Amino acid sequence: RGIIGYGSNILSLGTRQSSTNYFSTVKITSGLVGIGTSGSPSYKLHVDTSANIPAVFGSSASDTYLYIRNANATTGTKTYLAFAPANDIHGAAIAAEAMEDFSTTANRTADLVFETRNNGTIAERMRIKAAGNIGINTDSPASDLFVANSTAGGWRISHGSTNLYVKYQGSSYSPQLYAGEPQGMVISVDSSNT
Repeated sequence: RGIIGYGSNILSLGTRQSSTNYFSTVKITSGLVGIGTSGSPSYKLHVDTSANIPAVFGSSASDTYLYIRNANATTGTKTYLAFAPANDIHGAAIAAEAMEDFSTTANRTADLVFETRNNGTIAERMRIKAAGNIGINTDSPASDLFVANSTAGGWRISHGSTNLYVKYQGSSYSPQLYAGEPQGMVISVDSSNT
């Protein structure tokens, strides 16, 4: 049987387990709605569960959208989908950033931003520009794929034991192109670009 209760400024909707116990399934207080919360909900919609699928949104349409909308349409505004391994501290996030005014009469240009947390600090790691350029460690990629690195390191493409990679060596981080297994051919550029 269903039951409706009210106490401590909380409206509870639940199901009865026995003549003396019931499960409070939905709680409403101060405009906040909780589903499965043990106490008062903390957000406009607050869902708590031990299940590995907390919610499902279904549609039979040929194209289905789930909107997360920011009412602020000014340039630079971000709308986040954040992933929190624990508590309310997100370890990674994906965001759409308005690069122009996003009001209904504007051009409405946006970038897609990827962030991760390292040693407690959340920072942007990759960005897909509105025109399609991809930047890693840069928010302004000047080419189709732009990888920026301010320290020694590089990037690698591998197939089995065969590698093609660019590395930065020495105190001046002169770029070197390696090809082969592990470096059958090396092309290097020194400080005079020769």
